[in-house]
Amino acid sequence: MSDESQKSCPAPQPEKPQKKRPLFVGRITLGIVLIVMGCLLTAGMIMPQLDLMKIARYTPLILVLLGGEILIAAVRYGDRNVKVGFGMTLLCLILIGGSVCLSILPQVWNEYGLPHTQRDEKLVHDTTQAFYELVDSTAVENLRMYAGYEDTISYVDLSLRDTCSTETEFAEAAAPIVHALAELGCERVSIEGGNEKTRWTLRLEGVPAQKEITPQRISEILITDNLEDIS
Repeated sequence: MSDESQKSCPAPQPEKPQKKRPLFVGRITLGIVLIVMGCLLTAGMIMPQLDLMKIARYTPLILVLLGGEILIAAVRYGDRNVKVGFGMTLLCLILIGGSVCLSILPQVWNEYGLPHTQRDEKLVHDTTQAFYELVDSTAVENLRMYAGYEDTISYVDLSLRDTCSTETEFAEAAAPIVHALAELGCERVSIEGGNEKTRWTLRLEGVPAQKEITPQRISEILITDNLEDIS
């Protein structure tokens, strides 16, 4: 064969490897999830006592099932690009977001809902009764307690009867009340009292300071309002 004939015949080109399509996984998990959800919803209609809210908290197990399917596909079809289908991804996001909301909802309800209000009312009622067992109730004209966090009384607003004619009498009447409130764990206290001419106000913050206070110290930190000057 001549050189010219060899030049006229092109050399055979190697075949290009065919690009394999990506392998989408998640269909099996999606099918299982749909079957289980359908069964649970049907059971919930037949048996109203079935608590679907508690069952919904276990929806993160779908991630475990999906992860297992991805691992199996990666081992079995290692030469292909494994991807998660869009539908499965969307379903996982919806179910996981729902399960997170369901797990947080009871805590939010207990903190800000009706149980929290009832708990605060009971705390104020029990603390008020305990307070009147520790002090002479005839000296108190008005008492308001406000519940705070962690089942504590955060603020107490108290008014004494207008029987105190001097600053010393007010301090002596306020001291046992402050000690009783400190024993009950009240954080902030405001006590007001006096007579037609003068009003005294005592404001304290912190249980240790309340426990150690004396009538002499109360006299030193009192806020005095002269009603005659105001009129």
